[in-house]
Parts: sequence; C-alpha cells; structure tokens
Amino acid sequence: MKAIVTTSINGLTKEIESFLAFDEWDIIYVSDKKTPDFDVKSDQFIHLSCEKQRNLNYNYANKCPWNSFQRKNIGYMYAIKNDYEKIADIDDDNMPYEDWDDWIFNKNKYFKVKEPKLPNIYEHSSEENIWPRGMAIDELKPDKKDSIVTKQESLDSEPAVIQGLVDGDPDVDAICRLTSLGSNPDVKFNLESPHVFEENVWTPFNAQNTLWNREKLLPLTYLPTTVSMRVCDILRSYVAQRVMWENDQHLSFCRPTVYQDRNAHDLLVDFKDEYAVYTDVKDWINVLEDTPLKGDNVSFDLRRCYRSLVGEGYIEREELSYIKAWISDLN
Repeated sequence: MKAIVTTSINGLTKEIESFLAFDEWDIIYVSDKKTPDFDVKSDQFIHLSCEKQRNLNYNYANKCPWNSFQRKNIGYMYAIKNDYEKIADIDDDNMPYEDWDDWIFNKNKYFKVKEPKLPNIYEHSSEENIWPRGMAIDELKPDKKDSIVTKQESLDSEPAVIQGLVDGDPDVDAICRLTSLGSNPDVKFNLESPHVFEENVWTPFNAQNTLWNREKLLPLTYLPTTVSMRVCDILRSYVAQRVMWENDQHLSFCRPTVYQDRNAHDLLVDFKDEYAVYTDVKDWINVLEDTPLKGDNVSFDLRRCYRSLVGEGYIEREELSYIKAWISDLN
C-alpha cells in the first residue's frame, strides 16, 4: 500500500484534492486546531481530525504540540502502523502533474553525484541562480558548476528516498528569495535523468514532493519537534542520509512532478525561522559523521543521531523525549 501524507491549516485545498486522481494512493490528512472543518467522501481519504488523533492512543500524538507542522508526524506514524510500504510527503500547495505517480526510476540511465561534499543540485537542473533550502550557503559557487557527476549503466534498486523537484515557486531559502528568485518566480527545472548521491555527499531534501521508498527506513520520516518548521525537515534530511548510508541506501533527485503556487509567506519571518540552516549545517554534518551507528536497527540509529546533536547543543534536550515516544509507538 502507498500513502500520501500531508497537513494543512487551510482545509481541503484544490491541490490536495487533486491527488485523489491517483487511485493507488491513499491520502492521510492531519488536521490541526486551526484547520477548518471539511468533508471528503472517498475511501482513499483518511482524515485524522483533532478528535481522531486524540483517540489514536499514540504516545507521540499526546506529546506533540498543537498548531505545529510537526503534527505531520502523526500521519507518518499512522501510515507505518497500518502497513503502508511507501510514503509520499506532499505540501498543501503542490499541484500534481498528470504523471505525478510515475516515480519509476530508470535503472539504466542515471547520474551519480560523486563530489563535492556539499553540492548544489539545483545548478544541474535550472538556469536560475538558486539553491535548495538547507544548503550550506558558504559552499555556493554561482560562477561554475562544481559537482562531479558520472553516468552509469545500471543501479541495483530504486533509492530509498526520491526528492521530486518542484516547478513554479520551488523550495529555496529566504536569502535566495530576497536576493535571486524575485517576487513572482516561475522556475522550470530540467533534470533529464535522476541524480543519485554517493555516500558522504550531503544535500538537503524537504518534506514536500518526497517519496520514502523503503519500508524498513520509514522511521526516518520523523520530523524533529523542538526546532522550527523551516528547520525540521532539513535537519531530518541530514539525519536520514547518515542512517541510510549505514544501510547501503541512497537519496536521489528526479524530474519535477508538481507545480507550486506558494502560499503567502513573510520572508523575514522565514529568515529568522531558518537561521539554524545558515549557521549550523556543517556542524550537524560533523557531528553525524562522528556518531557511530549499528546499521541493523534504524530506530536505534535514529535516536543515537539525535542524542549526539543534543549532546553538542544543536537541539534542545526535550527532543529526546519526543524521539522516545516516537520509537515507543513504532514498537
């Protein structure tokens, strides 16, 4: 089974409703206290209203703050506990293209990103001077493409996580929006073949239009609860990569499969909420690289990564109680 997981304070948007066209996918929609009431008559649509969340008896659901993006974790938890094998992260302003669910990975034609350690994947797929939210901004080299890619003949299996690119108003940081992207962007990405990142080549990926492709690794969908909305999915992405490599699994970026007409944002608020991704990304990576993992226990390694980050002062100690509740529910 396959699940789309989303959350919104905007009710049933036309974008979310559009995903009902994909028959093989159930939609797990997590409401919050600010979400207006709505009704959907479809067996594909699972609405976790506030009342239903309270009745799930999940330790994490009882601890997670209301009116926070991290309530989306309850949707992941519901999918995992109900035996969904694949999870697609979707935002409420992502409009799917007609072939959105064609996530087929061409095993005979892909590019492996071998270096540098912190590449800008957007430079290989757009003519715009842009970069993904969560990239170490002191590594930007706008005058030249510095990523080294090698074309390969085959790949044994699909990557564990596939980030689909987003046309229109893509996911970049507030600095990029204020300096490069402009107020009315209409970006068109051109990524002819998927790009797979080798071990120890780090790149951020987000919580929109992202396919989690390995049932064993679904515990890594956890969004850290004590950091801001603009940081949580980026921090998650770095933790996930560290654990994926320990399991011989990898991340890929593929062609755009949605168009985003972005909801209104205050860019200065975004900037403040993103501050940690401007200052701490390289430090996160250093901590994660120095953290020994087991490799045969995803939940154990997930907790160990966050323990290391807490120990070095990059996350509040309270995060460990949320992780404990998350893992307890999984078990």
